[in-house]
Amino acid sequence: MPIDFTKLSDPVYQAARKAEREEESRRYEAKQQEIKILLNQCLDAVETMPERERSFIRSCQRRISTYLPLSEAQEKWLRDIAAKLE
Repeated sequence: MPIDFTKLSDPVYQAARKAEREEESRRYEAKQQEIKILLNQCLDAVETMPERERSFIRSCQRRISTYLPLSEAQEKWLRDIAAKLE
């Protein structure tokens, strides 16, 4: 797909793209905050979990603390564990 350089200098196009990027960033930050909340809920009850789940929760904690995103499968498992705790 060729680049349309006329659009790149169009202020309306630039504003629309900026708004899209800001919205995407906002959604990403909200999702990361939700994951941190779920992880903290799981960490509060980590000693009551089976060893496999405990290990998984700790690996999630390491990934998040090193700014690595969780995969979809990891995120789903974290959500499932947190749902069991409620």
